Amino acid sequence: MLTSRIPKDALNRDEFVPTDHSCVCSEHFVNGWHSDDLSDENCVPTIFSYKEKPVDVERQNRATRRNVQKDFKEVEIKQKEQERSQLSFSTFMHPSYTKSRGEEFQDIETIGVEPDDVDTGVKVTNNAAVQCDPDPLLQENMALKAELRRLQGHN
Repeated sequence: MLTSRIPKDALNRDEFVPTDHSCVCSEHFVNGWHSDDLSDENCVPTIFSYKEKPVDVERQNRATRRNVQKDFKEVEIKQKEQERSQLSFSTFMHPSYTKSRGEEFQDIETIGVEPDDVDTGVKVTNNAAVQCDPDPLLQENMALKAELRRLQGHN
């Protein structure tokens, strides 16, 4: 009975052709089986006990710490970006941040709204630091309701 030895060197394995008498244990293949496809990692045995390296615990701990720090930094950056976008949106939605005080109240005074339509409980004052700006959509809605009542009263 003839048995062929599978060469350990990759150069010698290039020309190795297994025969019916060539045997390699399935534990030496990545997925536990041999493949005839040359592009598959299971074409040649790659798992051998002499290739195993001892685990460096300190190195794994350092890598874990780096990954945790990286994750924290990513979360922090995301939070800062979200705060920045909320601030810019808030500034965009409240023109009082970009207009002078005179321009701000001039816009509010030009809206013709009947006192009965204002059901917000918020009074417009000159103290803009304490009070928020009225919602432009709410003001427009109230003005449209007043106009609708006026038009319905003419019919």
